Amino acid sequence: MSVFQRLQERYLSEGGKRPTSEDLVKQIEERTKEAEQETSARIFRENQMQKIKNATGRSGIGERHRHCTFDNYEISLELQSQVWQQARLYSHATSERAGFIFHGSPGTGKNHLAAAIAKKFILDNKSALIITISELIETINDTYNKRDLSERDLIQRFSQVGLLVLDEVGRNAGVRQERVERERSIIDEIVDRRSKLMKPTGFLTNLSLSAFQNHVGYRVVDRISEDRPIICEFNWTSHRSKL
Repeated sequence: MSVFQRLQERYLSEGGKRPTSEDLVKQIEERTKEAEQETSARIFRENQMQKIKNATGRSGIGERHRHCTFDNYEISLELQSQVWQQARLYSHATSERAGFIFHGSPGTGKNHLAAAIAKKFILDNKSALIITISELIETINDTYNKRDLSERDLIQRFSQVGLLVLDEVGRNAGVRQERVERERSIIDEIVDRRSKLMKPTGFLTNLSLSAFQNHVGYRVVDRISEDRPIICEFNWTSHRSKL
């Protein structure tokens, strides 16, 4: 059966009139254009992720958290159930602009749920990357020794990722002010670019929410707030302390 015949049968099965040859040609052209656009977008995403992989030495989700899903997240408290539900709903949300902030004690499952969200993005044919702030800054600093890649180029690539999750935000709080300012500056630039592109950014931090806001600065907080992120507090006992 030809493409023309299939389209004609579809029109008739949906109660429509038999289309003319001109209508069918137009339909085929539109579908071909859509397919080409989807293919171009997929190739662009794959190309960007490959460039990031080349720069960071790894793909989107670290080896330690590749097994993490919503199904194998351990729930023993009502608060854990609430956080799990919020994260799962976020991963299925139609809006692609809002990010998230997971804050609280170490070892409480922030990375697990962030990895589960990232996996959902990847299953939906979108790119996702979870990276620590230290790794991000180190990767960007390495561009000073590379002629074919500038800091601006790399920041642009991080800005193009479908979902970017910045881990260990605030880990350097209390160290040299120069390093804190460097971290704040990079976060500010990346968040600004991603906000303009309407791409979500996630944050994982062991700081309290107020300490996180003080660490990243007013400009970053202001941009994050505009996109109305979900905010989850992980304030129960660390899983690691039970081992």
